Amino acid sequence: MPHSSTAAPRARSTAPAIAAYAAAAGFALGLSRFVLGPQTGAGSALADGTPLGALLAAIPHVLLLCWVLPAWPATILARLGGLWWLVLDLCSSLLAGSGAQPTMFLGVRFIGHLGAAAWLIGGSWPRGGALRWVGLVTGLWLAGYTFVSPWVPPVALAPTAPLLIAWCLLVGRDLSTHRG
Repeated sequence: MPHSSTAAPRARSTAPAIAAYAAAAGFALGLSRFVLGPQTGAGSALADGTPLGALLAAIPHVLLLCWVLPAWPATILARLGGLWWLVLDLCSSLLAGSGAQPTMFLGVRFIGHLGAAAWLIGGSWPRGGALRWVGLVTGLWLAGYTFVSPWVPPVALAPTAPLLIAWCLLVGRDLSTHRG
């Protein structure tokens, strides 16, 4: 008897969608370091350049987005940009945690933002809707800041935090609703 090829297509794992949602929480945790830190007196212990600050900057989103990267449909160039971002962001966090000067670890982080822009824009644009526009604005903001960072204070990146939270939530929704 010949083998039947009418088997149901295998559904994708829900782990990447959960990782995207958890990465949104990680970005929110990172944002809270800057919002709550000065008010609670914990700002200096959680700042960039401290081991705890580096841990909070890397673990929540970078490692979680490693599950999202291969699962979310995007061109190879967009995925390579995402990989570039995640690797350089992790490296910048390790540099910060080991006591490197801010010009060093922030420079590495900002160069990684060029890769983030490629993934955010390249992956979001074909998806349409809110995901397209959140990805476009966030990617352009991150890339644009990279080029003006020597003259513009890092607080100019503040709007990207809620945008990255929204992007992760939208990607999680996209991954959970477009299966198979």
